[in-house]
Amino acid sequence: MPLYGALGTPIAMYPGDEVNVFNAEVLTPTANSEAVNLAPVAFGGPVGQYQILVRLHFASAPTSFTFTVQGAMDDVTTEYLQIGTIATSTATDSQVAITCSTPFVRAQLSAQSGGGAVTVGVFRVA
Repeated sequence: MPLYGALGTPIAMYPGDEVNVFNAEVLTPTANSEAVNLAPVAFGGPVGQYQILVRLHFASAPTSFTFTVQGAMDDVTTEYLQIGTIATSTATDSQVAITCSTPFVRAQLSAQSGGGAVTVGVFRVA
């Protein structure tokens, strides 16, 4: 996926959907991914509560990295705030489960040392 803002309208996600917000890309900190829109669902679950799983995969193991997961009530770059963090030292695969109330979500590479191209997927649980 292109960097934040390149596509215009964020992709709508419903429970069971997965979108790669970075797809085998070599990034420079602080790169922001495209946003996804956690679309409202008319049935089941509390209104305004979204459950997501953010998965990272590096082509080769990094020395260290930090990705933040950011959320916003509106898709405006200055409104995104940190709602989760994935940080580890040498793993090629990592993930974090997040329950949030923000309908817009994106990933940000905050720091990276070593490692190859990275894929970041957002999976909408509920």
